[in-house]
Amino acid sequence: MGRASSYKLTGTGKTGSRLAAFGWGIFLFGFLLLFLPAAFAASGQTLPADNPAASSPPPPAPTEAAAEAAPPSLVIIVWDLGNGQDTRVTMTFARQIDHPALEQRISELGKAAGWRNWNIKLRDELFSTEQQMQTSASFNNRGMVDRAAGKFSLNPLLEAFAGEGAFRIAFVVPGLSNFSGPDSFRTDRWGVQLLTGEGMYEYEVRPLPGKQSVPVLPSARAGKLMRIGLILLLLALSGGLIVVIVWLWYGKKNRALTPKPGDKNDGN
Repeated sequence: MGRASSYKLTGTGKTGSRLAAFGWGIFLFGFLLLFLPAAFAASGQTLPADNPAASSPPPPAPTEAAAEAAPPSLVIIVWDLGNGQDTRVTMTFARQIDHPALEQRISELGKAAGWRNWNIKLRDELFSTEQQMQTSASFNNRGMVDRAAGKFSLNPLLEAFAGEGAFRIAFVVPGLSNFSGPDSFRTDRWGVQLLTGEGMYEYEVRPLPGKQSVPVLPSARAGKLMRIGLILLLLALSGGLIVVIVWLWYGKKNRALTPKPGDKNDGN
């Protein structure tokens, strides 16, 4: 009887070792599922970080002449009709954007600038001329236009969307007679040119080559891959946790059944 008990316990130990190895393998597999989609989504989707050693080599920066010839990647229109009405903002991207990432960017933009952004609506449309899906966003805003001072809050938009490349911002503000800027200006990061005035103030924004580190909004495909990777990660980690729990339970049972030194065997 003592031999039989010893044989069963040895078999249980081997099974526990296999379960442990399998569990840790699932954990490692889960981490790979997290990092691979993240790396795929990030490749070509973000501008180089401030530390060049921490990022992949960036593509050659376009010349200013090439940047001026490129069409805008984003058009923002800010409607402020006065008479106590809320400001309405519309954004149209030249590509399809991941909706959760865009909604988060708009929400963070409002908090960082001290604005109130609400009633955010997103949709994708097929651009008939180029047969390409484009993402549009619209939302209500308070704080972007200061009619009393005749000013527009332009810098938060530059900070939030400079990673998209060249874009345009149009402020439609009829009846504004005390416009006081901002006017055309240039910094080491971007050039901003006021194109029109008197009721509609359109700014052309062109980030200077190699000067930006603002992350590009992920495409719809990259965002989907990220969410799939996170779901697979959770499933893998959950499976690994279950295996480890079973392994620990087997080990505890093994210790309980193992006869202590000096114990007498009733079969002898």
